[in-house]
Amino acid sequence: MSTSTLRHLLSRPSHIRRLAFPRRTATTTETGAVLPAPSRPYSFGLLRVLVVTAPFTYLGAMIAKYFADYLETENIFVPEDDDD
Repeated sequence: MSTSTLRHLLSRPSHIRRLAFPRRTATTTETGAVLPAPSRPYSFGLLRVLVVTAPFTYLGAMIAKYFADYLETENIFVPEDDDD
């Protein structure tokens, strides 16, 4: 990060600076013991991938099917039957 960018970020009000530089302020207890790692929310990774890819794969297949039918009806591309 360049110094001008850093100066720009540091010149912002404190509530915006906290958003730009998130940090964990308490990493140890009063006795010096290390605190456990913060809990991470469940990300639904595989479910998210399936929810996004399945409908758009189907949509892409339907577009390809209709475009192939259009090309055949307009005689732009007609597959040849090779009977060898």
